[in-house]
Order: sequence, then structure tokens, then C-alpha cells
Amino acid sequence: RTGYGTFVEIQQQGTGPAAAEKKYVLVKYTGKHVTTDSVFDSGSYPLQIGSRGVIRGWEEGLVLFNEGGKGRLFIPGFLAYGKNPRPGSPFKPFEALKFDVELLKVSDTAFAQPAQ
Repeated sequence: RTGYGTFVEIQQQGTGPAAAEKKYVLVKYTGKHVTTDSVFDSGSYPLQIGSRGVIRGWEEGLVLFNEGGKGRLFIPGFLAYGKNPRPGSPFKPFEALKFDVELLKVSDTAFAQPAQ
């Protein structure tokens, strides 16, 4: 359990660089509703740890992995989308979520954006 309440199941720690504050990471993920186990989203997502570009539970959980690491994040609703999820989203207020995650890459620099 992290300091703020995200529960992390580490299935594989990973052997590459650590996902630490200010590092850029590329995460492969599948997001599910805890209550129904139904998938609401999956894909890969680049982010900088500490930039507040994702829900707080992700940032808390991802720093426990190294590049190549795999696991699951159990995120309570207040660390997910909170009281007011964006309109039209598949989330209820304070809904708990879980994410299967894999850290594909950890870097000191931002990843190049694919050409449009």
C-alpha cells in the first residue's frame, strides 16, 4: 500500500531503470472497473512521473516498478477520478479502479511523438 492508499501488486519488478520522479515512462495498461471487472480502456500511454498528467493513483503506483516491470494497481476512487468524473465518462463518483500495467520504457527524456 502506498502512502496515500493505492494498493500495488508487483508481479514482476523489472530490471531496468526505476520509474522515479521526473522520469518519462511508457506504460502499457488495461483499465477495469473493480465492481464489474469490465474493461473501460487499454493501450499504451507516455507520461512524466510527477507532472500530474494522470490520475494520482497511477503516479503513486508506477514509482514502485522498474523498466520491464508488470503488476496491478488498485486505486481507490479519491485517487482516481474523484467526486466529479468528466461528463460522459464511464466512471461513477469515487469509483475504485484497477489497472494491469507494464512499464515498457523508462527514460530521462520525453518520447518522440508519432507522426500524424
